[in-house]
Amino acid sequence: MGIPLLNLIYTSFPTWVVIAPLASMYLVVAFLPFVNERLAKILHTEIFMPQTCFGKVIQIAILALASIAGLVGVFLSNLSERMSGLNGYALFGLMFHLLSVWGTASMVYQAWEHRPWAMGRRGKNGRN
Repeated sequence: MGIPLLNLIYTSFPTWVVIAPLASMYLVVAFLPFVNERLAKILHTEIFMPQTCFGKVIQIAILALASIAGLVGVFLSNLSERMSGLNGYALFGLMFHLLSVWGTASMVYQAWEHRPWAMGRRGKNGRN
């Protein structure tokens, strides 16, 4: 899913100076539990049950935009027609790319919770 989203960004910014850092975000979040387990847990928790003010703002914004998704689509379409034709697609791709990276961080942390070498630290029910 990340490759098509990066392709939308690449249509407006056809340079690897923009695409390489965005693509490397997937590698960073894949190794995040090895480097900083606490940050990986916070990112995983915030995607499902926001605890921080910033997480709650993101959740409210997503819920508010879901009800007017058609209007946002028209806005992005008009934006793409006014500004060199493809900037609306790049904005759309960037928004969904960041959500996809956040989802990848959550998925990797879920796998991290069930790593076999951590069974000695867990209780009887398999949880910490």
